Amino acid sequence: MEFTRRNTIKSLAIGTLAGFTAEQTEAARSNNIIELEQIERWGLTHDRVWIGGEFWSNPMEDWRINDGWAQCQTTAEHRSLHSVTRQVTDISQSFAMSVELSRSAMIKQDGGAGFKLGVKSDLNEHRSNMFARSGIIAGVVQDELVLAGAREKLSRVNENGHIRLSIIASRKGDNYVLQLSASDPETNERLGDVRKEVPAQSCLGNISLVSQYTGPKQRYNIPGYKFRNWLAGGKALCHALNQRFGPILWTMYSLSDSRSKDGFVLKLSTLTGPLGKEDHKEVELQVRLDDKWATIGKSTLHEDAWTATFRVPNWDATRDTPYGVLYEQKFKHGDSEQDQWSGVIQKNPDLVPDQVFTGCYVVFVGAIGTGVSISQMPSISDAKAAAKLVFGIIEEKSEIDPKQPGHEKVQTGKVQFKNLYFKYPSRSEFVLRKLNLTIEPNQSVAIVGHSG
Repeated sequence: MEFTRRNTIKSLAIGTLAGFTAEQTEAARSNNIIELEQIERWGLTHDRVWIGGEFWSNPMEDWRINDGWAQCQTTAEHRSLHSVTRQVTDISQSFAMSVELSRSAMIKQDGGAGFKLGVKSDLNEHRSNMFARSGIIAGVVQDELVLAGAREKLSRVNENGHIRLSIIASRKGDNYVLQLSASDPETNERLGDVRKEVPAQSCLGNISLVSQYTGPKQRYNIPGYKFRNWLAGGKALCHALNQRFGPILWTMYSLSDSRSKDGFVLKLSTLTGPLGKEDHKEVELQVRLDDKWATIGKSTLHEDAWTATFRVPNWDATRDTPYGVLYEQKFKHGDSEQDQWSGVIQKNPDLVPDQVFTGCYVVFVGAIGTGVSISQMPSISDAKAAAKLVFGIIEEKSEIDPKQPGHEKVQTGKVQFKNLYFKYPSRSEFVLRKLNLTIEPNQSVAIVGHSG
């Protein structure tokens, strides 16, 4: 079943959670419907490794676009797909999502799949969040719906676990009431529901899809779960297109005086994500001259490295020149969208000899400092390990409460050492020999050496 680019899913109305009374109007109901938008175009994307500029596959090598699905290539645990451009940021509002999922093959250690909400690092920054393993599980594990620890059995399980998961988050005081439901993608038959109330703060952060919440730690080349038709909506979600990363990942350039008829030569290379055999492979370089953009070169992506290179002789190195690298991503059925990476080619600086000397000296000293720092890394690691042991002793809680009522002084007994020898592990000589010492009750004794 294919969804259009934009859909209203009435089964995800907020009213299904809040509970409308018979007196409430149809207008009130319609105001509580969350409109969902399909946030991916996997069904129109050619088979390839690169999932898309609005997503981060973790790790990249374990995911593929395969026949319209985003497919995990292994049954190993916790492989995730994050939305790069959409996060839950306004927890005073509601949000909802829907996705279709299926197993690619039989999984011996089936750890389930579905959504993860509120995935965040200590920084709660969308890029660092992608490597966090926190968050609320909202998915299916074998024959059960699982939502933040709550579980409900499905009425039946389709072949390969093929279902559609839908979740809605509706505010209730300081909390969200979450409702997760499962349905048959072909017939829309409802297969199960589960609800859970959670702190709204716990939903802040990234939204993601996960193949194998649990499973083997070792990577096996057996396909895991696959996903398609991911829809999302609601005012709690922000959509930041400026966070998109790819297909053009970055560019780099050099500008040098060839001391030949080619004058100053600009060399620029660009890198894309790993595309597919059917993807468009031409990249275009444009520059802005006299307030007009002009194409000065086209280059074909190298399929082993997914890089394209440009060489422009007789470059005007006396001024800063804005540039743009353009890539047109072409989908199945003729659709396309353009990605652009922009920057400025800086003019060649006019350096005098003492500036050159200063620059080289700074680089030289910096290299020495870096080398010295690297050489001390083992010592730093040893110091951290030793500090951990020391602080472990300092922070260890005593089984005896020093403030408990009782005798403040020892009334009977004594401490006695007879013929005591002691030496440090790193030394061969004894620092104490034949020590005989008796410490009487209520007596304090200190053994003092050269170092304290």
